[in-house]
Amino acid sequence: MKRKVLFKLILSYILFGILAFAVVFFYSGSALKNYLIKHEAATLYAEAVEIADSYATDYYEDDISLTGLHRQLVILSPYLDSTIMAVSSTGEIIASSAAELSNTPDVIEDFDPVGAGSDIYQLGSFYGTFSENMISVIAPITVSYKVRGYITLHKTVSSVTSDTDRQINIIYFTLALILICALLILLFIIFFMYRPLSSIMKVAQNYASGNFDEPSKYTG
Repeated sequence: MKRKVLFKLILSYILFGILAFAVVFFYSGSALKNYLIKHEAATLYAEAVEIADSYATDYYEDDISLTGLHRQLVILSPYLDSTIMAVSSTGEIIASSAAELSNTPDVIEDFDPVGAGSDIYQLGSFYGTFSENMISVIAPITVSYKVRGYITLHKTVSSVTSDTDRQINIIYFTLALILICALLILLFIIFFMYRPLSSIMKVAQNYASGNFDEPSKYTG
C-alpha cells in the first residue's frame, strides 16, 4: 500500500513534466508565432492607414507629384522595415519603395483588395509579387468618399518570427525551473510527510496486533 502511494506520487510528477513540455512544444510555439504575426499586422495596418490618409491622398488631390509620393515611400520603408506600395484599384503598382518609377508600371494579377476577408492581413506572396512568405496589409486611399487606390505594406514572416525560438527557449527554461520546484516539493512530501506517516502507520498496525514494544521515533 505504501509503495503504491509513493509510486503514484512519482508517476504523477513524471506525467506532469511530460504534459507540460508537450503543451509548450505543440501549442506555445505556434500560438506565439500567431500572436507575433497578428501584432505586427496590426502595426502595419495602422501605418498603412496613416500613409493612405496623408501622402497618398495628397497625390490624388494633386498636392504632391508621383515622384514626391515615391520619395516618401522610400523614406518610410526602412523606418517601418517593410516594402510599401501604392496600388491603383485595378492592381497597377503606381509607386513602390522597392523599385524605381517606371513608365510601364507592373500590374498585380488577380489583385483583390478584400482578399483577406474579415482579417486585416494576409499571408503569402501577395498574388505572386514576392518570392518570400509575407505579411501583407491593404488600406484604401479615399478621396471625396471614393476609393482611388490602395496603400499596401509587406513584411517577411521570417523577420517577425525570427525571435520565436529564443522566446520558446525562455519558456522551456522557466518550465524547467517550475519542475525543479515541484521536485523539491515532492521530496519534501516524501521525506517529511510520507515517511513519518508510514512509520506511524506501522506502529499503529503493531499496536493493533498487540505488539506494544516498538515505539515510533516520530511520536515526539
